Amino acid sequence: MKNEKFTYAGEDLEAMSHAYKYREWVLSKIEPVIGDHVVEVGGGIGDFSEMFLHRSIKSLTIVEPSEDMCGKLNARLTGYDNVKINIINGFFGDNLSNLPKQTDTVLYINTLEHIEDYQAEINYMHKALLPGGHIGIFVPALSWLYGNFDKEVGHYRRFNKRELDEVVKRSGFTIIKSYYMDCLGVPLWWLQYRLLKRKDLKSYQVILYDKLFVPVNRFLENIITPPFGKNLLLLAKKNKD
Repeated sequence: MKNEKFTYAGEDLEAMSHAYKYREWVLSKIEPVIGDHVVEVGGGIGDFSEMFLHRSIKSLTIVEPSEDMCGKLNARLTGYDNVKINIINGFFGDNLSNLPKQTDTVLYINTLEHIEDYQAEINYMHKALLPGGHIGIFVPALSWLYGNFDKEVGHYRRFNKRELDEVVKRSGFTIIKSYYMDCLGVPLWWLQYRLLKRKDLKSYQVILYDKLFVPVNRFLENIITPPFGKNLLLLAKKNKD
């Protein structure tokens, strides 16, 4: 991506800020690969960023292309003296030289779908990491669920497991885990955004889903990994060769 001014309204992020149980669920799946020096790409309004600061990390570098979002991140993350925090306004590929040399974790949570050339972006992840470092990717899943809402918030795609796995492996990573999450969300998403063609996400919808569906989903998916889901989680390790 070119280093140019980027704006993002973030209304969907404000709605998703109410998804407390959802974030805890996602973070519990990503946490095994979180090391000491974490780079988060696309910090948004800082919902996950703030959660990382309560983990045992030494530094958090956030690369966020939106100047408005960077302002919100700076305001939200002040006062955390236990972790070295650096917020970079720009694109990841343009700022590899500004990342800590000891970077051992790169996280893309609801970010990769906003990037047109995601193969190049995953190559950047590989360049940024120490040998043996890890990536965590969480993205919208199932291409046939792509609808008006995805277009409205700037998603280039929704991912299928096989295609993402292949791209990650081609970039020099060994996949640790890759699986779908949130199977109960699939029919609801299809109804709202494919059949009814809605373009927005309301806070009350997020609150209701977070309270009623996420606990059930989490319980069921701790027992059995579903063959499909509204989202896709991938954890991988950079090969040492």
